[in-house]
Amino acid sequence: MVAKNTKEAQHAKVGKLATEKGIAAGYVSEKEEEDKKIEEHLLATVKEQHEALEVAKKDAADMLQDAAPITIRPSLATFIVEMELVLRLHDSQKGKDGWLSTHPLVLNAKLMEEVGELSFAVLNSKSQGNIKREAADVANLAFMIAHKSGNL
Repeated sequence: MVAKNTKEAQHAKVGKLATEKGIAAGYVSEKEEEDKKIEEHLLATVKEQHEALEVAKKDAADMLQDAAPITIRPSLATFIVEMELVLRLHDSQKGKDGWLSTHPLVLNAKLMEEVGELSFAVLNSKSQGNIKREAADVANLAFMIAHKSGNL
């Protein structure tokens, strides 16, 4: 009788383990499938953005071909200085060119996060200084992505 109980206990234990493994395997499969869908969506979005950028670059090149020498607008110069100040603020945390080793998709995800922060600042009527800093964060990440893509 002891042998029978021991054998039944072993079968129960194996059955329980198989069930747990099956559930775990199903979870991994679902997680992998979800990750794959997210990756495909991100890649499709990046591809669309790239195609739009290429069209915009061609249009800009066509417009600039006959244009006079470029003079930087005073408000743009002020914003460029803000971009540099924000970059220097982050230098102490990440190093001067720490973003150079960051994958473009990671930079793109961070860009989307910063766009959300800028939108939040605008919608909540935060101070103009905060809006300017958030806008500089967005511009800096766009710059980093453009630089990493070899377009600068």
